[in-house]
Order: sequence, then C-alpha cells, then structure tokens
Amino acid sequence: MPVYDTFEIRWAGTEDLTGQIIGRWTVLRFAGSVKGATYWTCQCSCPKRTIKDVSGQSLRRARAGKKNGSLSCRCLQREVQRALQTTHNMSESPEFWHWTYMLGRCLNPNDTNYPFYGGRGITVCDRWRTSFEAFYADMGPRPSNNHSLDRYPDPNGPYAPGNTRWATRHEQSRNRRHHRMITYHDETLCLMDWAIKLDKPYNTLYSRLSRNWSVERAFETPVQKNP
Repeated sequence: MPVYDTFEIRWAGTEDLTGQIIGRWTVLRFAGSVKGATYWTCQCSCPKRTIKDVSGQSLRRARAGKKNGSLSCRCLQREVQRALQTTHNMSESPEFWHWTYMLGRCLNPNDTNYPFYGGRGITVCDRWRTSFEAFYADMGPRPSNNHSLDRYPDPNGPYAPGNTRWATRHEQSRNRRHHRMITYHDETLCLMDWAIKLDKPYNTLYSRLSRNWSVERAFETPVQKNP
C-alpha cells in the first residue's frame, strides 16, 4: 500500500487520522480513497496485530461513540461473545453495542474516549462489567434511536443500577457535570430548566450570571426584544 503525504490527504478532503488510537485500532497511514470514501491502514492491538484498511467514516463513528463504528478487527466482539457464551442472541442489538462501548471507554486505556471516562474515575459496576444479561435486565430495551446511556442522577458516579438511564440528548444536556444548579425562591434547578420555566432565553440568563448579576436580577429583569 503506498504512503500518502499530507497534501494528498488534504486533497482528499479528509481529517488526518494518522497516529490516532480508536478503540483497539492504531491508525498507521492514509490508504487512499475509492469513489469518495477514504480508507486508513490500521493495526489492531490484539495478539494477532491484524493490519487492515478501515474506512474513515467507520473510524469516526467509533470515535464519536456511534453504532456501526469499527473498534477492532472483530477480536473485541469475539472476546465479549465468548465471555457471555453468547446465550442472549443479542450480539447485534443496539443495547449490546452500547454496553460494549460503555465497557471500552471506562476500562480500555487505549480507547479514544477513555480520558473522559475511565481516566477520570468513571467505573462500571461489577454486575454489569461481566454480564450483558444483567445489564439488559436492569436497563431494558433502548426506547428509541435517540436514546443513549446517561449517568443520572450523579454524572460523576459509576455506570450502575440506580445511576444509569436511557436518555435523549436533550435530557443528557441538562445532566452535564458543568451545569450550574441554581436556587431561586426555594427551588433548585439547572439553568436550562430555569430558562424553560421562566420562558427566557438560556443564553441571556447565562450571559447575565457570567457578568456577576445576582440570581434575582438575572431572572427578574425583562428581556428586551428587538423591534
């Protein structure tokens, strides 16, 4: 396989993935493009050290935590299936994929997202770490394609029964660890919920509080509307 320089990568109109670790893949070099699709030569970290050309789209999907992304040369799937003895017949289900991805980002230091999960202390409970059946029994089926796993009510806590839910992106945005909880008139909500309750723009309230306005002033000052 020829080695392409950075000019040819830019010409192909794609992000340079060289050197990135995505799941068990280490991206070695740009492999070229076919009918508009880019491919990258990758090496798996499994004992076989498998080398394979993987599509850029599949690698980016895996890095973003989306379904149908490529995390390995299929060694990961085989290992998980052996561990579970494949009794559940759900290895192609979205619930199984989310469980596998949860384990990877919390337990695998080579996972691209590990620094944001396992690297900062996010763990998976013992019950779920070794059993998809237990995870599925506790979580049930994913309600829709718009739902993914969310740690709630403690976003800094573990993936475990009682602290994990299927949530939409909107629900998860309210639960981000950087969201401020604000008490006003003896009620405590995150700023996004206050914006909805007060029928005021979130960005306006955020800007006011960032300028050290008091909560009362930020919430009670009318919003000027453009003529």
